Amino acid sequence: MKKEELLTIGQLAELHYINKKTLMFYDKIGLFSPSVIGENGYRYYSYRQSLLLEKILFLRNCGVSIQDIKEQILSADAEGALEFLEAQRKKNQRQIRELKAYGRILKRKEEELRSALQVSENRIEWKELPEKRYIVSEPQTEEGDLYRYFSDLLSSIGEQHLYYYSMGEVINYEDLIRGEYGKGRMFLVCPPELAHAANVVRPAGRYLVCYWKGKWNTRPEACGALLKYAQEHGLRITGDVFAEDLINSFNTTCEDEYVTGFTVPAAETDVKTPGLSQ
Repeated sequence: MKKEELLTIGQLAELHYINKKTLMFYDKIGLFSPSVIGENGYRYYSYRQSLLLEKILFLRNCGVSIQDIKEQILSADAEGALEFLEAQRKKNQRQIRELKAYGRILKRKEEELRSALQVSENRIEWKELPEKRYIVSEPQTEEGDLYRYFSDLLSSIGEQHLYYYSMGEVINYEDLIRGEYGKGRMFLVCPPELAHAANVVRPAGRYLVCYWKGKWNTRPEACGALLKYAQEHGLRITGDVFAEDLINSFNTTCEDEYVTGFTVPAAETDVKTPGLSQ
């Protein structure tokens, strides 16, 4: 082969927008070697090798491992190449669906955190709220039921990662009145794609709302503040409290920055308002 038909390592690297060290590494591992090594030790590549290098770089960009590329290139005929490319295309389609799902989760988490950072902390209001849907676990019946809490919630959504969704705890009305906390049920807030899985619906209506900042062990103080506010403003609490984790250990390592959103249905003492429907 005439020398003018060859490309130097620098020329080939420049044509494919890669570093010469990449070509030297591929040569070292036996994946892609120069067709000629000159007496001076310089590497020269056939122009036909450019197409093979393009295939290698394309497959690497598709996420194919070097070992899989090596095996495919060394053993593939046209039929084998077709089978390999078809399998890789299907794999990439699965990855694209997963990345789109992660993108939706990241967007939701970002929006939730942005909203949580803007709330008025430890302030209680009585206001209209829209309908909201939840997946709520069964009540804890004995100590050590936490594992069942989480496994039940995972089963209900067919998911492996609970923390992709906003979570919290339902504090029963009776426990709230008695001042007994920590015996409630776990819940997930249903985003639109999980609306069909909801087993509890918070109807639109008027609710006492409090965004409480502080460690988890200060939550009873928030419940006490809600009861006091209701009493002082002539309101009657008519249902369970939903305590939603807005900022927790998923977002910060500082427990003092935790924010919990409390909502509880309430009505004026002479008005009866339905509580949560199930």
